[in-house]
Order: sequence, then structure tokens, then C-alpha cells
Amino acid sequence: VKLLLERIDAVNPDSTDLTGRSPLSYAAEVGNTDAIKFLSERIDAINPDSRDLFGRTPLSYVAGSGDYEAVQTFLEGKFMVDTNSEDLVGRTPLSYAAEVGNSDIVKLFLERKDVDPVSKD
Repeated sequence: VKLLLERIDAVNPDSTDLTGRSPLSYAAEVGNTDAIKFLSERIDAINPDSRDLFGRTPLSYVAGSGDYEAVQTFLEGKFMVDTNSEDLVGRTPLSYAAEVGNSDIVKLFLERKDVDPVSKD
């Protein structure tokens, strides 16, 4: 991602594929902390709260990645996102974090004042 965006001025860092997924969404899904940090530096050119065809946001993907450092980077970085966003089936990022079973990630979400701990999916 970094190499591509550094070498080609005309690349839109918020471009999406046919399913509505952006580079940030894919970086979040695999817990790529470096790419998340790099893309956060281009916050003026990306929508960190974008939704794919399933209504999922990059935050829901990073929450489900199981990668604590990536989730922490996303939540404590420059992104302003809806931490309670629901996808098309009503799942929130907290729900995806709980599903992977990483209690540290769940705790990271629950320590935030902007996360609804009783949301239901």
C-alpha cells in the first residue's frame, strides 16, 4: 500500500473494489499495523468509516482480526469513527472483537466511553 501510494500520485487511497472494500478495510482485516498507520496519515483523503456491501466498516474488520496492536492503533490513531456501527446483520465492532476471543481487545473497546457495551446483534 505504502509503495503504491508513494510512487503514483494519481492513486486514490480510498478507492474501493467491487464489494466496496478500501485499502484501509483490507489492512484492518489482516491486522497490518504499518498500513493502518500509513493510511491514517492520509486521513484527509480517506473515509475511515466507509462501509462495504455487507455494511462492515474497517473498524469491524480490525476488531475481528484478533490483533491487539492493530486495534489499538486504529482506535487511538487519527481516525474518527462510529465505534457502535452496525453491519447489515446488526453486528458491531465489539461483537467481532468478542467473537475472536481476545479479552484484551474486548477490554480495549469497553474502556472507551463511546462504545455501547450492551449493544445486541
